[in-house]
Amino acid sequence: MCGIAIRSAQAMGIYLRDESPSTSNLSKEARYRLWWGLYLLNNRVSGIIGRPLGVHRAFCTTPLPVPYREEDFGEEHVMQLLTNNEARRILISSLQFQTPRNETVESPIAQSPIHVASREEKRSEQARATAAQSLSVNASLYFIYAVDLASIMEEAIGTLYSPIAASRSWLQIELAISALNESIERWLSRLPTSYHLTRTRTNRPDVLQHTSLTFHFYSTKLIITQPCLHRVVYGVPEEGPPSTLCSTLAATCVQVAGQMLDLLPSDPDTAWLYGCSPWWCVLHYIMQSVTVLMMDLVARPEEGTPESAGVEAMIRKAILWLSKMATKDPSAMRAQLLCIDILTRHSSRLAMEIEVGI
Repeated sequence: MCGIAIRSAQAMGIYLRDESPSTSNLSKEARYRLWWGLYLLNNRVSGIIGRPLGVHRAFCTTPLPVPYREEDFGEEHVMQLLTNNEARRILISSLQFQTPRNETVESPIAQSPIHVASREEKRSEQARATAAQSLSVNASLYFIYAVDLASIMEEAIGTLYSPIAASRSWLQIELAISALNESIERWLSRLPTSYHLTRTRTNRPDVLQHTSLTFHFYSTKLIITQPCLHRVVYGVPEEGPPSTLCSTLAATCVQVAGQMLDLLPSDPDTAWLYGCSPWWCVLHYIMQSVTVLMMDLVARPEEGTPESAGVEAMIRKAILWLSKMATKDPSAMRAQLLCIDILTRHSSRLAMEIEVGI
């Protein structure tokens, strides 16, 4: 269905910026939101099933939506953004990870020392400044950050998991992983305080947006760093031991997997699951993190260390959640049985403890 919707949108030209004077600004904005909604959905599905993305941001000229609720479209400062493409571009660029926080976003012409800002450029900057002052946390602002994060995932999948990656040397892959890791950390540094990546209160009005963004961040981070963990666990004897950078990113991968599971309450709670989390893909997030933790556990030479005890505790928590979800979801049941089967072959003691606990 997602593929059909994307192809239909492409046939209608919704992936291109609408320059038609006969189309109202509100209609244009609705089309922009539709397109980026499809992009985000396609990105999430691709990350879950491991298939290539059906749409790439490089081929789109559709601007991102304005970071305001539709109910606010009648406000003067929002209307200025809807009618002034340059003001929109400047405001949205100031929110995205590509621009360092301490730099002012300007057009290439405005950066020239001999350039004198035109009246139109001054008007655009004034509109941007006015809009930024009134910006508050809302679903549309969340959407901007979610799409920006999705573009990092798109780049990670294309760089690290496409067939062409097999023809690159490990040094090239390692450098690409390091660059992607810097990109996602830069994205994180741009987040407003309200979206800081912690388990949020259930009574927050934006709890679902906050939790979804946090899960998606950790998921993208795992996609970026997991090749390093694979390198450390399985190794390539003829190429010697992994580099310090590779080992550091592998440790980061395991740490992030634990942080993702920390978002779940200690006791499995389906009310929290369906009310405060992205329930439609939380099974994927749990399996993504538990896969990393089991890889790390299998690679450890001995049991009983504080590090292995922490990993075991996280795996136990994940499987307890799968057990709770399995009462309503056959996919969760299959995931639970798969995890126990793997543990039985590599850590029978832990598998028995978990089965008794369930």
